[in-house]
Amino acid sequence: MKKIARAALIAAATLVTLPAQAATFAEFSGAAANWFSYTGAPGDGGTLSGDTTVNFAAFGLGFSDFVQNAKFTLTASSNTAPSAWANNMNATQVFQTGTLTFTAPDSYKAAHGGLSNLLTVTFTNGALNVTPNGSTNVTFAVTNGEQQFDGTVSTISYSSDFFDFTDATDYDFAFSLTGASTDIVVQPQGGSYVNFTASGPGSFAAAVPEPDQWAMLLVGFGLVGGSMRRRRRMSMVTA
Repeated sequence: MKKIARAALIAAATLVTLPAQAATFAEFSGAAANWFSYTGAPGDGGTLSGDTTVNFAAFGLGFSDFVQNAKFTLTASSNTAPSAWANNMNATQVFQTGTLTFTAPDSYKAAHGGLSNLLTVTFTNGALNVTPNGSTNVTFAVTNGEQQFDGTVSTISYSSDFFDFTDATDYDFAFSLTGASTDIVVQPQGGSYVNFTASGPGSFAAAVPEPDQWAMLLVGFGLVGGSMRRRRRMSMVTA
C-alpha cells in the first residue's frame, strides 16, 4: 500500500509540473456583416478597426455568464508596408500597436455592481495574414512572445473586471476575417493592402491544464487519500 501511495504522489507531483496547454476560454461572433475595416495608403501601413455589438461567452475562469449585446471595439495601427513572402503566396501586415475591448451593456453593468469591462487586450505586433496572396479571407493573430517575420516580438496584456490573469500565461488570440470586400494583394516589391471591409469570428486563450491532466491528477490524489484512510482504520483496529 505504501508503494501505491508513493507512486500516486510521484504521479501527482509530475502532473503539477507539466506545462499548461493553451485552451480557449472566450469566444465571440459579430452580429453584423462587414464590421472590420482596413484603411491604408500604399507603402504607409494602415489601420484595422472594428466597432459592433457581439455576444460574449467565457469559459474556464469562473465566468459562466453569456453576455448578449456586448460592445466590441478594436483599433490597430501599422506604420510599415505589408510584405509578400513564400514565393508571393502569402502576405503579412504587422500592426505595431493595438487595443481591443469587450464592454458589457448597461443592463448587465447595473446587475453586477457597475462593472462593465469584460475584457481589454493591449498588444504589440499583431499580424494580419493573407493566404494565399490575393484572397478575400485573412486572419489576424497575436501570440505573446512570438517573433514576427520582420524580427519584432509580440506582446499581450489582459485586464478585466471579472477575470484574474495573475497566473495566466501564453496569451494569444485570433480572428478569422472572411469575405473581404476586395482582393487583398501585396506585390513582391512591397506595397499595401487595399482598403477593405470584412466580418469574422474570433477567440481568446490562456494556458490552463488540459482536462485529462486534471483527471489524472484527481485520480492520483484519490489514491493517496484512500491509502491514508485505510491506514487510519488499520491503526484503530490494532490499537
